[in-house]
Amino acid sequence: MNLKVKTGRLFYTHPNQYKDWVIGSFVNDPDFNSEHFEFKFQKGEKGHVRPPKYAPDPKTKTLPILIYGAVKISFDNGCRNIFLRQEGDYVLFEPNESHEFEFLEDTLIITLRWKND
Repeated sequence: MNLKVKTGRLFYTHPNQYKDWVIGSFVNDPDFNSEHFEFKFQKGEKGHVRPPKYAPDPKTKTLPILIYGAVKISFDNGCRNIFLRQEGDYVLFEPNESHEFEFLEDTLIITLRWKND
């Protein structure tokens, strides 16, 4: 049995080519390419607002999880706001939910997406 081990530091030894996404079908590195699962490692500076966008695949669920900091995630053009303030806070949402991030503090969020087949 051949065990393959790979180490690195995200966005230092692995360039940030995919807007903070590390694993996904769009990632060229075969070790990080997946048709069924996506992983994002996103840092945001206090005051930064990331404009609304949709999950590109209509069959995915999205799960942002707060590691540290604070963020407001707005849905429905700001009509519904979710605040992640404590380590481990998360929000799970279905495909095609337009969402905007406002970083209330310097923040680290990991986001998981998977196919909802």
